[in-house]
Amino acid sequence: MTMIELAVFLVNLLIAAQIAELGWRIGSWPGLIIGFPVGFALLPVACWMLGKVLPEVPPRPTCPNGSCDHDDYEFPRSIGFRLVCRCKCGLEFVRVRRRFMRVGPSDTLYPYVVWKRKKGWVADPKGEGKGTEEASQEG
Repeated sequence: MTMIELAVFLVNLLIAAQIAELGWRIGSWPGLIIGFPVGFALLPVACWMLGKVLPEVPPRPTCPNGSCDHDDYEFPRSIGFRLVCRCKCGLEFVRVRRRFMRVGPSDTLYPYVVWKRKKGWVADPKGEGKGTEEASQEG
């Protein structure tokens, strides 16, 4: 169990104890017995409902050929501190914040797509043909 998992578990336990105490005050033993599991299930149910409302950002878009999905990438190397994603077609990409950049010759980065909250992955307005220097100066 990691430290974050432990912290979430302890918060969940604290919520369950508070709901159980409320159940004890309202209905004595039955309130305590019912309150603890209800309190313990409250945080997971709230997180599940929040996950249904908020849009999920897929980690990677489909490749330009349209034949590789977001889980068809492998990670053969890195450029600096950025991991290079290679699709089944052999094209290489790097994720830079909300942008997915194509890796060209001599590890030059070219804009491919950008994540928009309501539209998903859309064509990058910076366009093809700009290298790392131009893209980093504009963004």
